[in-house]
Amino acid sequence: MKTEGKIPELSVIVPIYKVEKYLKECVDSILNQTFTDFELILVDDGSPDNCPQMCDEYAKQDSRIRVIHQKNSGLSAARNAGIEASRGKWLGFVDSDDFVAPDFYEKLHTAAVTANADCAMCNIQLTKEDGRFMQTPEDMYIGDGVCTGKKALNTIEKRVNTPYVVAWNKIYRREIFQTMRYPKGRVNEDGFVFGELFSTVKILALVKEPLYYYRQREGSIMRSQYTVRNLDSMWGFVSCYEYFEAHGERDLLASTERKIFAKLTDVYYALPPEERKSEEVKRAKKKQLEIAKTLYRDKRLSKRALFRTVLFQLSPGLYGGWKKMNEMKLKKLRGGVRYPEISLIVPIYKVEKYLKECVDSILNQTFTDFELILVDDGSPDRCPQMCDEYAKQDSRIRVIHQKNGGVSSARNVGLSAAQGEWIGFVDPDDYVSPVFYETLIKAAQDADADCAMCSAENITEDGKPLGKIEPSVLDEVTTGRQVLKNIGKNMVLWNKVYKRKCWENLHFPEDKINEDAYIFAELFVQVNKVASISKRLYYYRVRPRSIMTTKKKLHNLNETAAFVYCFEYFETHGMLELLAPTEKQIFGKLTNVYYALPKDAQRSEEAKAAKKMQRDAVKKLYQYHLLSGRTLFRTVLFQLFPDIYGLRKQAYRLNVEKISEGV
Repeated sequence: MKTEGKIPELSVIVPIYKVEKYLKECVDSILNQTFTDFELILVDDGSPDNCPQMCDEYAKQDSRIRVIHQKNSGLSAARNAGIEASRGKWLGFVDSDDFVAPDFYEKLHTAAVTANADCAMCNIQLTKEDGRFMQTPEDMYIGDGVCTGKKALNTIEKRVNTPYVVAWNKIYRREIFQTMRYPKGRVNEDGFVFGELFSTVKILALVKEPLYYYRQREGSIMRSQYTVRNLDSMWGFVSCYEYFEAHGERDLLASTERKIFAKLTDVYYALPPEERKSEEVKRAKKKQLEIAKTLYRDKRLSKRALFRTVLFQLSPGLYGGWKKMNEMKLKKLRGGVRYPEISLIVPIYKVEKYLKECVDSILNQTFTDFELILVDDGSPDRCPQMCDEYAKQDSRIRVIHQKNGGVSSARNVGLSAAQGEWIGFVDPDDYVSPVFYETLIKAAQDADADCAMCSAENITEDGKPLGKIEPSVLDEVTTGRQVLKNIGKNMVLWNKVYKRKCWENLHFPEDKINEDAYIFAELFVQVNKVASISKRLYYYRVRPRSIMTTKKKLHNLNETAAFVYCFEYFETHGMLELLAPTEKQIFGKLTNVYYALPKDAQRSEEAKAAKKMQRDAVKKLYQYHLLSGRTLFRTVLFQLFPDIYGLRKQAYRLNVEKISEGV
């Protein structure tokens, strides 16, 4: 704790507006730093929620905290107010809905002091709204080391995503902000200052650890629907261009123009057609054209760059088609490396008996543009050697060996390694038809769908059909929401292919039974169209001792918890039409497991907790006026008289079996 009047080593500035839900996690993460010589400046930007009171309470508890209350003026104004009030030798920024690792400032400060740097920065970790980690794009990654600010500027121009053009994963010598301030009223305000900022930075220290946790919120400014205000991202780079031009940094002009053009076209094609004709868009196009002309006259603009500028300016529709065609080519050739169309992920553990049939069925596909990722999950049998042998024989195969972590862990590792534009999963004791991927990819492309799926054939352990069943899907094109309405049907991942983008922010929950159910809701919310094929092209092996067919135990109640997770996800995101069908699955899973348990297990705390989850779901249905009389009746009967409900359920099942047999 600092003594009164002592100048702190570091000033941490947190601008605050309507973040009551996240503020505690943010502030606590700063106060719990291993580096303690700091002041924390909380700038309440006229927040209408409970944030002002929370800030004042924190200030009473910790003398390192100073609070500034101001009329709502925007993020830039709040940061500027914090800068002007700061006293530290170093400055740092944290966005109020994010949080940081306990050693965030200690490691940045040590790196900066050791390198005698003007700025230090670290990698970031993307998180979901609830704080769970997401996969961070590779082009955001930086390694340990030291570089110049100018080198950082050159790097920025070459990357799609970059952790450089943000304020918050860094510390700066306060001299850098002696005269520099953030522009008020701008979206993507960081872009307006980073050119001047990194031109001022002589030495930049890099820390590869992801110490800053950036929360991607559904309703945040950066994730909201595009409007002409998003052109600020282009104007930010225009500001940098003008700064470089005025300060003689002519070698940075062409690369900055590429960023200007990229931001302009990205926003333009994301806008509604009527907004593309607005005065703001015309002004942006005019500015880009002026810059391109100047660079061409100075022989700093390539003929290719001139061509795309002229094409876009004269015929945006024609340029859009040309751009899309080139993007499709680049999908297969990125950075000089050709990437496959599909990445197929097979998690492997103790399946020596079935692995050959599975892998051979994939290698014998009529569709050949794929990579096959075999993830050996610490299998104690011959599976690791079999995988390595396959990799020697076929260059499309990649093998990953890891310590046993379960099927979710293995799938996550496969997803992290996947390079294809489409993703597919196959369980290692199953196999697929030779036309499986050809059929699904064609169906998806014909329908411009994000996902395609087919029916599956259940087979015995020795590969024989298990019995005649109706196709699980019909030949149709539907939506992800429609799939979720039938949430208990086809809630598996292996009879499908998905566009890569559907998995960008998703990971399987580890150490869970019925892991597919936990991820299904979030996955199919992101899916626009689904193409369905009624043909049985996937062969699912029903093994007597598999996880899903073993005798029910208490841990199988996790199947109920998975659907409760989906229920809560739908409620949180306002998808009320999905609550009733999801509660039906909660009840079905709960009762199936409950009546398979021994009597003493039915009275366990775990079973009581599962029954309570189902009751709570029914209460929610009542709250939203979605509760049917039938749902209420079977819930009350099961909750109060489980033995009577069990007899009723058994009698109903016997009756259904007789009807199905024509009796």
